[in-house]
Amino acid sequence: MQFRQNSAEHGIIDYLIAADPETESRHLGSMAAASTCKRLLEYIAENESTPFYTLVNLSSHEDHDIRMAVGRNHKAPFAVIEKLAEDEHPDVRFSLAENPNLPAEILDNLALDENPWVASRASSTLERASQETKRKRVNTEVIELIPYTGTLQPAALPIY
Repeated sequence: MQFRQNSAEHGIIDYLIAADPETESRHLGSMAAASTCKRLLEYIAENESTPFYTLVNLSSHEDHDIRMAVGRNHKAPFAVIEKLAEDEHPDVRFSLAENPNLPAEILDNLALDENPWVASRASSTLERASQETKRKRVNTEVIELIPYTGTLQPAALPIY
């Protein structure tokens, strides 16, 4: 597969290939290695099919927007997320602090960040995650309290 190297040469097809989760990981790795186009690299960094070694390389990219895109990738390895949580650029850390799916230990560390915006965002995310966990637990308990009567109708419906 042949890829263009700079943004002036990239067509919409390249962006569609880079963003498509069905694109083979080896093609995404080749595209990232051959391209200097920031926008294309962001699409590749966000693609969950991007190979581990490419995400590791892009997590050290000089452009913070590309590092932020790596942080948005749900399949980014834990070691990469840990590294990004200590990134020099506050926007990268802020972007991570918005993610409720991060491990609590990383969000706890971000809540202590020297940048007040990052710290505040991480604290808010931890609070939201805590509330969501409590809500799920309550819903599960209510469902368990409703006895099965052998009919399609529940014995009682929860009142909210």
